[in-house]
Amino acid sequence: MSNCKPMIESEPPRSFCWAHTRKAHPSCHALISLPPAAPSSLIWTAPSSIPTPLWKLWRIFAKRHNLDADDILSFSHGRPSITTIAHFLPDLSADEHQHLSDERTAEEIRITSGIVAIPGAVAFFQQLDQLGVPYAVVTSATADLARTRIVAAGLPIPDVLVTPETITQGKPNPEGYLTAASQLGVAPSQTVVFEDADAGITAGIAAGAQVVVVGSAAQHDDRMQAHPHIPDFRGVTVDALGDGTFTVATP
Repeated sequence: MSNCKPMIESEPPRSFCWAHTRKAHPSCHALISLPPAAPSSLIWTAPSSIPTPLWKLWRIFAKRHNLDADDILSFSHGRPSITTIAHFLPDLSADEHQHLSDERTAEEIRITSGIVAIPGAVAFFQQLDQLGVPYAVVTSATADLARTRIVAAGLPIPDVLVTPETITQGKPNPEGYLTAASQLGVAPSQTVVFEDADAGITAGIAAGAQVVVVGSAAQHDDRMQAHPHIPDFRGVTVDALGDGTFTVATP
């Protein structure tokens, strides 16, 4: 990553594009990812954190089915619950997978204590909203669960929310990001994806989007080193310029 500060330049309200210089770029939109489970500093990859009890749900699940909890936690990050359940319990029927997934989702919706926005996320979204910058949330959580967590974290509900109910294949498949780009009315290459989960990062790359890695996800993966990394959204600023364009810069 260059020593210069990464910049995003484009024309509001249509675009949001990651760049390393002040050179003009095609119009882009921000796709903010929000997986159902993440490290302690995130919900997702996205702008909130999940409390410890949610991690314990997978450990309870693992014990109940004689599975390795660490394997489940590693695999589940950024993926829909039903994908994780089907992966580790392949002998069950599709109906049984769905039933277990529905039970887990209901339990997760009840747990909102401890869910907070990732540092800097509230101010970042406020800046986007004030400037009218379009964005989407692409999440592996169900629509009800995603809205519950977004509200609990004090963040705005996006106009475009892509969940497993609206696509057929979840992350690491790029369908979610391709769907979001389509709903925003732009080509995937005109989007920037903020992600912290390996599955979501892979999906963003496969979609042809510009990917910014948030947190420590994939930091040891050589394949990801070409992408910008930010620890969180603190210090990420959005500024309108006098010529009708805006910039987004990181510290």
